[in-house]
This record gives sequence, structure tokens and C-alpha cells, in this order.
Amino acid sequence: MVELCEGEVGVVIATDPASRLLPTVALLRDNEKMPMHQTIINLRGQNANGSKNKIVKVLKDGAYGISLKKFTIENINLPV
Repeated sequence: MVELCEGEVGVVIATDPASRLLPTVALLRDNEKMPMHQTIINLRGQNANGSKNKIVKVLKDGAYGISLKKFTIENINLPV
């Protein structure tokens, strides 16, 4: 889980080996740390278009009421 420089909180869902510090993130909390409709953003793509959004902090599981286990169960389809 990460916090972005604009205050949003989300879960890293994909990385690019060539650009590990600019992953794809599922945003779950807005800049006031309130729940929001999940939005997927690609920080590498945003920065290529002039955005300066970046990760400023790595958060522990449970921060702001976000459970990584619950997120994974609800959003990641793994073969059984």
C-alpha cells in the first residue's frame, strides 16, 4: 500500500521492471483519506504526460482501514 504526493492512498497492482518507482496503483482513498470509487492509475503514463504524481510513503496493511487480504480477495482473480 502506498500514499501518493497528492495524498491519495492505494494498492500497487503492477510494476514495470524498467520503471519500478512508477507502478500501476488502484486508488482507494482520496486526498482526505476518505473512501472513493476505485480508480486505476498508471504513474509511469501520468508522468510521461507531465504529471508529477509519485509515491511518497509505503503504508502498512490496515492503514486507513484498507485490508490487503480483503482487497486481494475482492479484486484479484487467481486460479484455484
